[in-house]
Formats: sequence, structure tokens, C-alpha cells
Amino acid sequence: MTSNPLPRPDGCPSWCTIEHGVFPGEDDHLHTGAPLYLTETVAAILCATIDPDTGATDGPYLNVDSTEWTLDHTRSIGRALIALADAGAPTGHTGPHLA
Repeated sequence: MTSNPLPRPDGCPSWCTIEHGVFPGEDDHLHTGAPLYLTETVAAILCATIDPDTGATDGPYLNVDSTEWTLDHTRSIGRALIALADAGAPTGHTGPHLA
């Protein structure tokens, strides 16, 4: 017997991969994206909470290991990593850049 997934709640972000209606109370207001593994044991996961009654949103944030990063902080780290990779690349070769 297969279960039919519940419809996505109003305001559920397009990146959310959680099946809602499974967790009780506040836990069902958490929206979580698919993990992006940075190493074998460290994943970056986009998440936010959205109150279904008020629409109040907390996030989205990127959770990396046990640290919560704002999207601006995440972008800054991404640009810094690209700058490091570009600095270490052979002369005259740079990869794609973030806008």
C-alpha cells in the first residue's frame, strides 16, 4: 500500500524537499532542502521556518555542520573560495565566477 503525499502547504519554498504533515506542531513548519555534501561527513542544507497562520518567516539559512549561515554570509564564503581557487590556478586560467 502506498501513501499519497500531502499537498505542499501555502508558502512552501520551491527548494523544500520535506514531506509535510508527517511531523507534529512546529516541526511541520520547517522547510528543508536537499543536502549538498561538502565532505563525506559535512553537508550544507538550506532551511527556513514559515508560520502557517501568520506567514512569518525565519530564514532561509544555510546550516553547515552545526553552524547557521545567512545567505549573505554564504555568498561571501562562496566568493572567497572562488578567489582562493583562482589565486591557486595556473596563470591565465580562472574558473566561473559568482555574480
